[in-house]
Amino acid sequence: MDQKYCVSCDEPVVDKKPPCPLMCNSPKCAAYQDRYKINTELTPIIWVLGGPGSGKETQCRKIVTEFGFTHLSTGDLLRAEVESGSERGKCLTSIMERGGLVPNDLVLAILKEAMILKAPTANGFLIDGYPREKSQGMEFEKTIAPVSAILFFDASHGTLTQRLNTRALTSGRVDDNAATIKLRLQTFADNNDLVLAQYKDKLITVDAESHPDAIFQMVKEKLGPLVLRAEAARLARVAAQGALPSAIATASAAAGVYNSQQSGQRM
Repeated sequence: MDQKYCVSCDEPVVDKKPPCPLMCNSPKCAAYQDRYKINTELTPIIWVLGGPGSGKETQCRKIVTEFGFTHLSTGDLLRAEVESGSERGKCLTSIMERGGLVPNDLVLAILKEAMILKAPTANGFLIDGYPREKSQGMEFEKTIAPVSAILFFDASHGTLTQRLNTRALTSGRVDDNAATIKLRLQTFADNNDLVLAQYKDKLITVDAESHPDAIFQMVKEKLGPLVLRAEAARLARVAAQGALPSAIATASAAAGVYNSQQSGQRM
């Protein structure tokens, strides 16, 4: 039988099928990854999309504070991998230094590991900056789990340009210059419409032209039903496993609030 090694503990893994034969439960162990499936009814997955300057990072921070979601940025994950000095990080450094694109399967592998590691304590996931293309979204759902919703922060080209130009005055970022800003906005526009069209049934559009606090009020209204449904599902599971009767009452109440809000909610 073909022998592989567990990445985390360097012990031989001869059985590729779940459960993990070493019981190490490492997110880097292929057997553990195959066994683990994210239940999106309990832990919803939201893709957060918006052009450069749309304010999605600010809104993600507010969502994390309000709902206890876990925010994962593919850019942050890739930078952390590079800084770790791992073999995979060295590979990423080489790709970036020559100006190449990071292969999607590598991005997905890093993203999946982070999600598996955090899933046991996450109320939900905000995936920031992914997918950038329709094919990436389809591969995510095939490799990790179906997306629960797409939260799109919609702002006009003029608004995005103005915000980025204002930020460029003080940011010191190398990609905050007129030529790069124009290219980034065009690249986003070329791909984003295809992603939104593919997932139009799960699309939640938020007008991102307003003040951040006003935008977040809209976010709370539109995400509320999804969050309440997941909370009700988690509490129902606890109740079904023999928890205190109060959990049953809480689950029923949460489900009732969700149902009433869903009937009047327009996404």
